[in-house]
Parts: sequence; structure tokens; C-alpha cells
Amino acid sequence: TRIKTDKFLPQLYAYKNKENKIIVLYHLDEKRGIDYTTQLFEKGFDNLFLLNAGVEGFGQEIPRAWRDG
Repeated sequence: TRIKTDKFLPQLYAYKNKENKIIVLYHLDEKRGIDYTTQLFEKGFDNLFLLNAGVEGFGQEIPRAWRDG
């Protein structure tokens, strides 16, 4: 995915701002992960979650309704 040129995978659009859907981003370099998440947000993606505390952190941070579906 090339965020700066607006070239996203079609699968990403399938989840863009969909009710009860979340797009999870992860990058080994937390600063770059923040940068990518910010760029997507600025391009209209509202349902983003940057995973920076491992899977355990993700489970603790997301709303219970999203986990239990």
C-alpha cells in the first residue's frame, strides 16, 4: 500500500469506515506506525487502531462490543 499516493489495496476499502469493523495497523517502528496511521486518518479512514502493545494490548484497548461482536 502506498499511502502518500492514495494507492491502497482494494481490501482496505472494504473496511473503510464500516460499522463494527476496525482496521488494525502494526509496524515494528512505532513512530512509523503512528505516521502511517495519521496519513490514513487524514485520508478519511476513521476506524483505525495502531497496535503498539502486542495482541494483549489490543484486547484491552478495543471496545468490548467490537471484541464480542
